[in-house]
Amino acid sequence: MLLIWGFKSYVTLLASGNLVCARCGNPAAHRLHQLRKKFTFFWIPLFATSTRFFLDCTFCGQQTKLTKEEADQCAERLNAAHPAPQQQPLPSYEQQPLPSYEQQPPQA
Repeated sequence: MLLIWGFKSYVTLLASGNLVCARCGNPAAHRLHQLRKKFTFFWIPLFATSTRFFLDCTFCGQQTKLTKEEADQCAERLNAAHPAPQQQPLPSYEQQPLPSYEQQPPQA
């Protein structure tokens, strides 16, 4: 019997915003990512085996590994600087009937 198992990594963007980079010193956009490695059985992800957090500088490419607590603080700081936009309901338009070719002949 052949059993197929393995691991697959999943990356999730948690927050993004402007910070001063510790490496290059430039105020640049930074992205906070969560990397989860999951155990798979027959290509079906079953459970997470590890979780890591990274902060990326988009200017110089520096990647900083963070702990869970540091990632939570960083996400709060980034979200406070750039709050998520409020979703507005779409305007409702009255349905207008389309003109029928039977009523008006097409113009040539």
